[in-house]
Amino acid sequence: MEYKCNMKIKNSLLLVFLFTALSAFYGCDEVTTPVTPTDTTQVVINFDNAVLINLGTPVMGYISTPKGYNVYKFATRRGGVAEITVDSVPWNLDMNVDFYDAQKNWQYGNYGAMGQTVYLNAVKPPNTYYVVVKDGNGDASSEQPYRITVNLDSSDYYEYNNSLASARTIGMNFLLQAKIKPEDDEDAFQFYSAKDGIVQFAISNVPQNIDMVSDVYDYQNTYLGGITGVIGQSYNFSYMLFSGTYYIKLHDGNKNAFSNNFYNLELTLDTSDYWEINNTFSYAKTIAVAQNVEGKINPLGDIDMFKVNIAAAGGIQVNVSSVPADITMVIELYNSNQVKVSNAIGIYNGAPVTLNYIASTPGNYYVSLYDEYNDNVSQEYYTFKVTR
Repeated sequence: MEYKCNMKIKNSLLLVFLFTALSAFYGCDEVTTPVTPTDTTQVVINFDNAVLINLGTPVMGYISTPKGYNVYKFATRRGGVAEITVDSVPWNLDMNVDFYDAQKNWQYGNYGAMGQTVYLNAVKPPNTYYVVVKDGNGDASSEQPYRITVNLDSSDYYEYNNSLASARTIGMNFLLQAKIKPEDDEDAFQFYSAKDGIVQFAISNVPQNIDMVSDVYDYQNTYLGGITGVIGQSYNFSYMLFSGTYYIKLHDGNKNAFSNNFYNLELTLDTSDYWEINNTFSYAKTIAVAQNVEGKINPLGDIDMFKVNIAAAGGIQVNVSSVPADITMVIELYNSNQVKVSNAIGIYNGAPVTLNYIASTPGNYYVSLYDEYNDNVSQEYYTFKVTR
């Protein structure tokens, strides 16, 4: 059976002496006298007389009456993680710690068992914030003080960047370091691709307790896709993107883990495939009959579409003479109505492949090239041409 006791003050002069000594030691004053609300089910918080806390300076406080609470106020000059610690908790108090924004709206809360230290971390932009400390059930008090300390971890240069609206701008070929802290932290970055091509994302030095999620968005905040890594493991992935502005957002998979260690993120732009982006009929690149063409099957799921004009009816041959060792090449031929009329598949990875077709009518034809199961990519070039 849980037991709480309310200790009575036996000697007010002694209490004043003890409190004065504690205040001198910690460099602070006791908070405003707690208010006992008329509603016994919920405390209505009075923020008017909140006690100002300097970052990094411990402050002593008392829960001296049942249903009592203390309000603290602090300000930050830069974004970061506010680290709130309530320790030296009297044995008969199970502390609740609540975090409020500048408009006195509740944001976060945490609680502990009797006598237990309570921690609360909140990633926020520069502003004024409030912390309310009270006994969990509101039915206990103590003559013993607790201690509250607020620190600001501003070691992550890019915080605050928890949304696409507050995303930090980064460039290509730059290795950045950032933190997933606290548990619900999201790191959003904005980047610009100067040319059409393949943007490669390298997530490295992932903390051992983080399963990093990477989500990519376009300039209209439309979700393009994402990937979830294995806990503590680095990974790379790529997206084929037109020139323009994009976003990447990173966070822990279940948003239940954080780390004081930095992860790394680096973006590079690969424009080595001259024909990209050409993944659809509408973006098919025009080539000539007998023209030697080089391209890449990259990134994963890449499809290369080409358009060629056939001036007269008769035979058409599509010959992929050089195929990367990791690719089982598929050729598909479509007529001017974008209807598939023929296809050919390599017999093994790296095998050359040829498609022959008798065209009954002249016009534009489309050639589609891709890996058979869309599960392999290569930085090597394939070569092909269309002949009559």
